Amino acid sequence: MSPGFNWRGVNLIQIAESRSHNGDRLAQYCLSKLDDLLNGIDSFEPIQYVNHSSAGIQWLLLDSSPLRDPKGLVQGILISVHDISSLHTATAVSINRLSSSPISRLLPMCAVCKRIRDNQEDWHSLESYLKNHLQIEFTHDICTECIGQLYPQYASLVERKRGTHGL
Repeated sequence: MSPGFNWRGVNLIQIAESRSHNGDRLAQYCLSKLDDLLNGIDSFEPIQYVNHSSAGIQWLLLDSSPLRDPKGLVQGILISVHDISSLHTATAVSINRLSSSPISRLLPMCAVCKRIRDNQEDWHSLESYLKNHLQIEFTHDICTECIGQLYPQYASLVERKRGTHGL
């Protein structure tokens, strides 16, 4: 924040707007996703970020979800910030640098199988590379397009579900 920022009576959106005007990419991303939420597009994914203060480093998790009326129309946004510092180790600092801004280095990726080449010239699946280098865990799901191709008998169920959630 700029040194002259007036903290009295401001809300999280006003802080994000101020940070966005100062070039903060995380704030710009959050504002665009919050705008999507208000327009009925639920695409906000929880974001981990680090807060540097005089007390030290604090890891926070920012999450948001739409507040809908009985007809399903978005009436507001619930924004939550949780302190997740106890979940992180000293190596997590590199994760924040990568998650709050675009990856600043190039990763050699096979154009066919999408494996990643490491510094020792070994090839790894994307999942194992990210797990080993960024301590990221994965769950698995099937995207809408693949469900349509692999399980066409269920595609209409997925489309109906997407339609009811405004996705």
